[in-house]
Amino acid sequence: MSICLFVPVPSYAAIIPVDELNLTGVELNVSVGVRADSSLISIMAGFYDLELTVTAAPIWTGSYRGFCVEPQPIMDFGSYTGYFLYELTPPYTNAAWLMETYVGSATDSYNAASLQVAIWESILDPKQFNLSAGNFVLIFGLVPDRANEMLEALSHADLSSFDASAYRIASDDGLGSRSGLQDLIVYNAAVPIPSALLLLGSGLIAFIGLRRKLAGR
Repeated sequence: MSICLFVPVPSYAAIIPVDELNLTGVELNVSVGVRADSSLISIMAGFYDLELTVTAAPIWTGSYRGFCVEPQPIMDFGSYTGYFLYELTPPYTNAAWLMETYVGSATDSYNAASLQVAIWESILDPKQFNLSAGNFVLIFGLVPDRANEMLEALSHADLSSFDASAYRIASDDGLGSRSGLQDLIVYNAAVPIPSALLLLGSGLIAFIGLRRKLAGR
């Protein structure tokens, strides 16, 4: 049985209530040994499949493929009492950028596991990426070359212009009834374009129409 690692999601992030979150499997995975903070862990790195039922925001109801965003062992669930979708805040935007950029090439176990390891590193060591030192260390099970390539590209990326609105963190917040105590980053292509971008787009269309009208006079 696979085990996901845990990091508390920031309490200030926007929240969408989830009726049910079910972990349905792990795909294209590799067994790796890591050190997360001070704990040594053997874990499966790869895709996680899950199903969400969301009546408050039906656009998120469906089946998804995501990556674990929990790079330290589960110790305390506090007073959490439900399933939620959290809006991304730094450093989770690092994970979204990596997923956006590299999920298309994660078509085999090596690339999928490399992306998962890069995501863990980008969250637990968000300021300096080094898989051999810091709060997250890859110990065995995976050649780090591909993950290091991904992290190198992330270190030069301009995240200020990256739109993470189609990404959420799906969390069961300690319930663990059927989801297996998992927090996963998921992508939903059906998420509407943010209203600010819609206004910008409509303004550009109106401007182009005005120019054509004036040019035809």
